Amino acid sequence: MREDGRRQRSTDSAGNGYARCRTPRVCVGGSLDLDGAHDLGAGQRRQSMPLGRTKAGPGGGGRWFSLIDKVYAPSTLALAWTKVRARDGAAGVDGQSIERFAARAQEYLSELSEELRKGTYRPQPIRRVEIPKGDGRTRPLGIPTVKDRIAQTAVKLVIEPIFEARFRPTSHGFRPKRSCRDGLREVDRLLK
Repeated sequence: MREDGRRQRSTDSAGNGYARCRTPRVCVGGSLDLDGAHDLGAGQRRQSMPLGRTKAGPGGGGRWFSLIDKVYAPSTLALAWTKVRARDGAAGVDGQSIERFAARAQEYLSELSEELRKGTYRPQPIRRVEIPKGDGRTRPLGIPTVKDRIAQTAVKLVIEPIFEARFRPTSHGFRPKRSCRDGLREVDRLLK
């Protein structure tokens, strides 16, 4: 940090310019770095990088003071919409289907981004339906609105890589591309 309070401009070993912040945090327009450094041009290049990519800093740890700006970023919401659309699914309590949302997706995503930015976003109630089980009984299923599914997916896209980096390889439950059954297979393998 310079004496005038502005960020110090430096270069890395490859000659790329970056700014160093006083504390490790997510800086607007920067990537998620634990050591307080971020690319000045990361806003443009970050589009092709996986969301939430981090690099370990000197201390191996870091803190994020706010990630909401990553959640309401247009690129995050667009990726979340793509994932929700691919899964299809029924309409929530508002009756809006995937197809109906798709017709005005850009408008709806802009509205969602603005609501998240301002802190006025409120999820809708969950639509409850009964689905049949194999034994003839039914079980309840909650269906959120398309907009709520997009918001949930956007949050997941931002925070999952942060937590995934800290999980042990032996942890299997509720993780991407892992399951409790994978854990049981690993235990079985170790016992043999």
